[in-house]
Amino acid sequence: NYITCLAIAEAQGILITGSQDHTAKLWDLRTGALQHTLQGQTNYITCLAIAEAQGILITGPQDHTAKLWDLRTGALQHNLQGHTRAITCLAIAEAQGILLTGSIDTTAKLWDLRTGQLLFTLGAHSSPVLEAACSSSGMLFTASSKVVAMDLRGFMQHGVVVHTTLPVPGWSKEKHYTPWAQGILITGSIDTTAKL
Repeated sequence: NYITCLAIAEAQGILITGSQDHTAKLWDLRTGALQHTLQGQTNYITCLAIAEAQGILITGPQDHTAKLWDLRTGALQHNLQGHTRAITCLAIAEAQGILLTGSIDTTAKLWDLRTGQLLFTLGAHSSPVLEAACSSSGMLFTASSKVVAMDLRGFMQHGVVVHTTLPVPGWSKEKHYTPWAQGILITGSIDTTAKL
């Protein structure tokens, strides 16, 4: 079985691996020793995310249900059910305590990291949501054939998600988007181009 994704919890000194064998494993970065094997997904894990301040690991699988785990003990905290197809990406807004999940089902969902409660479903995409990222200012970005930017500050204050669609003209191949500091959005595509 192949390892499908990696994440590092630097403060805890842990490397996390997700695999085709439906498990995530937590490894001690200093010694290489296995600390925990997290079981419970029914399909392979496609993505991982860590909320270090909250001590939470999130696994995103092909089986539609993200899981929140205690990073220290490996105990399951919450099952996040709501997607109808594979989860493809995760992003965390730690300051706001919000997790974003993106899926092949063309939706992005916002979840409360503490309670596991579904807060909002964004249906602004017409194709699979392939990437998600969060800036330190509370902007969340999701990407499919277009980029959608959401300002979490308005959501936290008024319960309303304000989002803007950023078209990427002429791009039809798989893309990866990463927000960067100073308000710059960097995009990369399998057509070998990168744009700022």
